[in-house]
Amino acid sequence: MTVDDPFKHSSLGSGIFYKDPRAALIWLEKAFGFEPSMVVSDADGRLVHSEMRFGDGYIIVDSEWADHVARIFHVLTEAYPALAK
Repeated sequence: MTVDDPFKHSSLGSGIFYKDPRAALIWLEKAFGFEPSMVVSDADGRLVHSEMRFGDGYIIVDSEWADHVARIFHVLTEAYPALAK
């Protein structure tokens, strides 16, 4: 998305957390056509933040860096163990 109007915002933005965010970036690009727009790594090469665009929307793709930031499957199966079966 080009920024012709600095006051125009994306129509949709969301965050998704993965155990392997680098693999997720590749998969999201191949499977759905998202385009990486920002990938930030730390000094050890670990991904610390990334964004992908699709049209004028974007998603943030990051890792599960804390217990309260986990994939929805982990959250749901902890709350409802029967879902894991």
